[in-house]
Amino acid sequence: ESAIELIFAAFFTTASASTSLILLLLKHPPVIEKIRQELLSHEMYQQCEHCPAGHCLDTLSTQSRGSKEPLTYPMAKDAPKDQSQPPGPTEAGSHQPCAPPELTFPQSSPCTGSQLQAPPRQSCRHPSDISLEKLSRLRYLDCVIKEVLRVLPPVSGGYRTALQTFELDGYQIPKGWSVMYSIRDTHETAAVYQSPPSGFDPDRFSASRMETAGRFHYIPFGGGARSCIGKELAQAILKLLAIELVSTARWELATPSYPAMQTVPIVHPVDDGLQLYFHPLQPSHGREG
Repeated sequence: ESAIELIFAAFFTTASASTSLILLLLKHPPVIEKIRQELLSHEMYQQCEHCPAGHCLDTLSTQSRGSKEPLTYPMAKDAPKDQSQPPGPTEAGSHQPCAPPELTFPQSSPCTGSQLQAPPRQSCRHPSDISLEKLSRLRYLDCVIKEVLRVLPPVSGGYRTALQTFELDGYQIPKGWSVMYSIRDTHETAAVYQSPPSGFDPDRFSASRMETAGRFHYIPFGGGARSCIGKELAQAILKLLAIELVSTARWELATPSYPAMQTVPIVHPVDDGLQLYFHPLQPSHGREG
């Protein structure tokens, strides 16, 4: 029972953080451009040179152009719901028809499919497989992921049991009491943050800023012996998602305004979720034609 609970908790928190990542990148285009520039500098962002339009992806995306079945792009919301909804813009938390081909980055292969054949001896250049070592080189992307988890931590807080009676700010906490700490309040009020805590500033986690020091002002995964056991995996997933998105697509809001975000039990868009249109990038070094 505990194992099942852990599996579902890990899925929903990672899905929540993925939705927050997409939302915050959408609101801050300069951050997307800086991620692309970092990928270029590490030779992890190379585009097809001979494809007639868009990226050369896998055979699934090529074959889907002549198929009657729409491509879907699953994204995260607060909980699974009935998927039998009419076609419309992609919604966080559902499987709906989507404009871009299915993302399959990273891979290393020539163009596939009759419509995307490159001339002899000329093929699309894709980055080699991404390793953990390569991910560790992406310092700015690491700062972006940290800032996403600071601004919109999937979990609002956690619980601990007092092992002995202690006093905090004039209040006595008896032994055996359950104490809740607030991750969100900590991230929003910590005096160590130089720029406004409510702003989105990935550079606050750069090596040149003192905001990276200390233990108790940045706790998206909790802390101590009871910190999240899947935090490294979750951050790797978020990095890979960011790389795929900024390398292959441009996305825009499909609704008049951004959705309100609810924080309990995990961070998620309320009502109809986060609805987006995804557009594949054209072969112009990451920019639309």
